[in-house]
Amino acid sequence: MLRTKRTFRATDAEYDAIQEYARVKGRTVSAFVLHSALSEISKHPPKNGLESLVRQIIQEELKNRFPTRGNQSDKVLSGKE
Repeated sequence: MLRTKRTFRATDAEYDAIQEYARVKGRTVSAFVLHSALSEISKHPPKNGLESLVRQIIQEELKNRFPTRGNQSDKVLSGKE
């Protein structure tokens, strides 16, 4: 596996805090940042999957609430029978 150098931007105070925390954990700053980033990514479901799930839920709820073409209600909604 090929590793290339990457950079991230942080203020001196932020970098010092990251460096100190990484030292306490027995890691390099690079290893700590890599582990933290991958950990954050694994906590959240993929956006595409989440987006389609939310869309499905919304479509089902709307279909159940409002009659539209293709989703005609059996009930009389105009107040006239």
